[in-house]
Amino acid sequence: MSPTYDPDLPPNDRCERAFDIGVDGPSEGWFNNNSSPGSRCRAPAQIGPSVWYRFEGTGQRLSVLLCDNDDLVDSGINIYRSPTGRCEDNYCGLNSRFTVSPCGTEAAAGTTTLKTQVGTTYYVEVMTFGTLEGTTGLVRVKTA
Repeated sequence: MSPTYDPDLPPNDRCERAFDIGVDGPSEGWFNNNSSPGSRCRAPAQIGPSVWYRFEGTGQRLSVLLCDNDDLVDSGINIYRSPTGRCEDNYCGLNSRFTVSPCGTEAAAGTTTLKTQVGTTYYVEVMTFGTLEGTTGLVRVKTA
């Protein structure tokens, strides 16, 4: 049974509709305004809206960089991996919470680095903590 889609939510509001993000490609703009609450994968009790991205493992160490455009709201990521590429097979492999200043330079972004496996799909859930309003920002995956 496929999940229902609410046209008032961002298109990548659910894992099943994650946007592809290229390794060593440009930063992708994200917005989680009006999206559904995050999944709470080892996250703090107050979790806000989230949106989803996915990339394929390269067998190398990769960094996921995140920044947001609101210096009053904390944003963070949960990273999941799925050997089959399906969301229902995900399990939380790495969790990071960032308190990031507004986007400006890559050096200002919160960074998580992980060793990836070839043939494994990685899902990145970008979320806001402690608010239901959401915010906007940039996410990028690059070789570490």
